Amino acid sequence: MRISTRRLLLAGAVGLAVLAAGYLVGVNAYLRSGRLERALGRDADHFFVRNASAWTVWPGVVHLRGLELHGQSRTVQWWVRIDGATMALDLPRLLRRELVAASLDASGVAFRLRRRPEAIPGAAPPDQTPPIPGLLNTPAPPEAPEAGVPAPASWRIRLAGVTLKRLREFWIGGYRFAGDASAAGGFDLYLDHSFALDHATASFRSGSLLLASRPLLDGAAGAIQFELPAFDPNHLVGGFLPLASGSLRLHARLDGLGFLDPYLRQVRWIELGGSPGAVDADLRVRRGTYLPGTHVEARPGRVTARLLDDEASGRCKVSWDVVREGGGAKGSLVAAFDEFQLGRPGAARPRARGRGLRVEIVTRDLRVAALPAPAALAVDLPPAEVGDFSSYNANLPRGAGIALRSGTGLVSASLRAAAPAWEATGGVDLRGREVVVDVQGAVLRGNLRARSRFRALPRQRQLFLTESNVELADVVRLGAGAGPPRPGWWARLHLDYVAVRPGALMVVLRARLQSTLSDTRPLFALFAPQRRPVLSWLDRLLDLHPIGAVGELVVGEGYVAVESLAITSGSADVRAFLRFSGGRSDGILYAAYGPLSVGMELRGGQRSWKLVRARHWFENRRATRRL
Repeated sequence: MRISTRRLLLAGAVGLAVLAAGYLVGVNAYLRSGRLERALGRDADHFFVRNASAWTVWPGVVHLRGLELHGQSRTVQWWVRIDGATMALDLPRLLRRELVAASLDASGVAFRLRRRPEAIPGAAPPDQTPPIPGLLNTPAPPEAPEAGVPAPASWRIRLAGVTLKRLREFWIGGYRFAGDASAAGGFDLYLDHSFALDHATASFRSGSLLLASRPLLDGAAGAIQFELPAFDPNHLVGGFLPLASGSLRLHARLDGLGFLDPYLRQVRWIELGGSPGAVDADLRVRRGTYLPGTHVEARPGRVTARLLDDEASGRCKVSWDVVREGGGAKGSLVAAFDEFQLGRPGAARPRARGRGLRVEIVTRDLRVAALPAPAALAVDLPPAEVGDFSSYNANLPRGAGIALRSGTGLVSASLRAAAPAWEATGGVDLRGREVVVDVQGAVLRGNLRARSRFRALPRQRQLFLTESNVELADVVRLGAGAGPPRPGWWARLHLDYVAVRPGALMVVLRARLQSTLSDTRPLFALFAPQRRPVLSWLDRLLDLHPIGAVGELVVGEGYVAVESLAITSGSADVRAFLRFSGGRSDGILYAAYGPLSVGMELRGGQRSWKLVRARHWFENRRATRRL
């Protein structure tokens, strides 16, 4: 019997309709039954899949809503949430325990990844990393299969051509991005065996970056490229970042410099802080290591850099660069001040103002997986203008009766330190013009230059001046009845070793004092402003110049003392002890010229003369009295 073409076509159409109906009924029933999710997630603590709804209207094209996945290996835990997705699924391969999609378009995506703290020594605490819904923050590791029991065949999940829209959260470890981003790429996952990531790209139009819930960046915009070779998640040590390669470029608003706190945790005695500003970054990474050419530049509104008890503040650019060094590379964090003022926190006036202050912290550990540990520190203070020397009174012992009244000048300094001891070395150069100082009511004016080399133990807050030279010039006495020194008086002093407590001068060891003076008039003026006429021979001592003097300088809480001061020149011999404390002067002096000698005592402003056996008197007083 002959069958017409029309009947054949009709039969074929009916057959296709039956197949389509069967497909729609059968596949949608399978998707609604949850059998696929149960097959993939046979152990909810190991790998779990669920979705609010799933359906198909075209063979191989599956629509999903409310898709959620989470899982863990021996070292990491992860979670993904997708509001809606459409994938081109290879249905026959499901029979071979393979979920393969040629494309996946998803929107409303959130992703979280954390290292398991009980599996990775030194991992961040659980409260600083993302919670994984459906998993405890510190669950027990997956159990190994029993001996002799064959493990079930693992599923393969292969997603290519993945496009993620409205990527609203990306949270890895302590770092969390929240905003509006998109991404494209793909991956190949064999449960329990391996994971490989295709070349991935992402762009973010706006968003915020947080570290351990602390805001770092806002209004971030940029792009990222990312590559990750195949690896076994169960045998991954140190996370996947050591394997990663890629680049990141972004521009954002900077909340401050608080993100540097972890970077500076090994050098707690130096701090960098700043007000909101802008930041630009160009990060380049290969196999988990920053490459030369990496550059981050931040311009906060204002930056403060505190070293021990001194603080610099002003307009500043903070940058981090990776540069070549020999056969390797180093990272350099630099705070370069366009202009700054230097002083103690809370002080009414700054100590100095200038331009070009530079703080550099170097690191040679350029791994992405951990914040680079500082390896060296350098501080360079170019000549800065001192507007008023009275700001340095904070470095003088209180109650000693010595105070700086005025004066201008320049100060410069440098410091170098290196890990692990962080013992610092450096130098300070201070120059003063028309500096006015009040010494127990005697007001002097002159020029000075002080240069010191130092060694510091910042962790113990100790500073040692290993060599100091002070030059005084053109010193005169001011005020009514001004007496010695005579105009043009000068002195050069050398201190071999002084220990200083930052914030207030504190000598804990005696400092050897060597000096050269133009004459002795200031010393005698302290003991005898008006000499007795019968001692006119003292004029010969006053006119000795230049002369050398040695002694010991001791400075403590509330006092300054010059002990064992000795001046010898030919037939002249002068020895003295002098102490300034509590607004009063105390001291003893012995002076001899050939066979002539005299002793003088100063006690609370009262003076007395010793004309008989002066040397014997002086030696007894020195042995029995501590000034």
